[in-house]
Amino acid sequence: MVRARFCRIGAGANVIDLLPESRISYCLKRTSQAHAGGKGCTMSGQSVKPRPVPVADGGPRGDAAVAGAFEALSVVFPEACAKLSELHLQAQCQLLAAASWLCVNDIEQDLLIAQRALAAKYHEGDKTIGKLLDERVRSASRWVADHAHTRATRHYVRGLLQAAGLSYAVLLAVGTLVTLLWSAVFGSAFGDGLTAVHHVLVAASGGVGGAVVSILARSTHGIAEADDSSLVRAARIRVSLGWWFGAVVVFLVEGRVIHFVYPPENVSGVTLWLFWGAVGFVAGFNERWVRRLISQGPDKK
Repeated sequence: MVRARFCRIGAGANVIDLLPESRISYCLKRTSQAHAGGKGCTMSGQSVKPRPVPVADGGPRGDAAVAGAFEALSVVFPEACAKLSELHLQAQCQLLAAASWLCVNDIEQDLLIAQRALAAKYHEGDKTIGKLLDERVRSASRWVADHAHTRATRHYVRGLLQAAGLSYAVLLAVGTLVTLLWSAVFGSAFGDGLTAVHHVLVAASGGVGGAVVSILARSTHGIAEADDSSLVRAARIRVSLGWWFGAVVVFLVEGRVIHFVYPPENVSGVTLWLFWGAVGFVAGFNERWVRRLISQGPDKK
């Protein structure tokens, strides 16, 4: 079913007018970002054409034969052609370079084959052509869905690991700086205040690790249509939440806000670090656990 709201892409388009606006908004967003930044869509680190080219305009290669085939077929098979045009655009915007080229090329080749068959006007040609186009719609839909998810997952995990590495570097730098300042002011690298700071930093580090493992262990379903920069930002936000969840648990336990989690007593400093690192990891891995800690009263267990 074609939705009520449509838009037009490219000059001379016909069936492209049937594309629902919401379905191509991602492509247009990627296009506007590319023009604003003076770059093309980047896929797998490679710069490609700055604007996705509709199949009605000949595709990325500007092939007049492809444009003519699409125009001829769209008169007889408008629904299949509209769907193929949509998939053609999605493949250019949502896939990595190699997968995009294969999908776009297959769609264009099938359009050329179908146009030749249509021109031949052989017996039951329309029925055979319709089956060909429908099969290409099904296979291209599966290809775009699978490879768009691969592209999105790759960028999401890359942003996640970058954020985790940066987080550990910042936490290490903060810990080192605080220790040096404490030593310069108080003449000693020890003290209850400094120990408390170390515990917070260790718990925050554990929270970062918990957030990373949580994301890697969970399904990333539903991220395929997100653009690359949004995926990286989402990964950074999730890692930063791991920081805060780990630190908040230290505040809740040491501040005696909750009374059913206690740090071990009469143990070495290393053991305490391991305890807070483990608590921070659990907090970063399962944020719902932290929400339960906050929502419970001081006397609840």
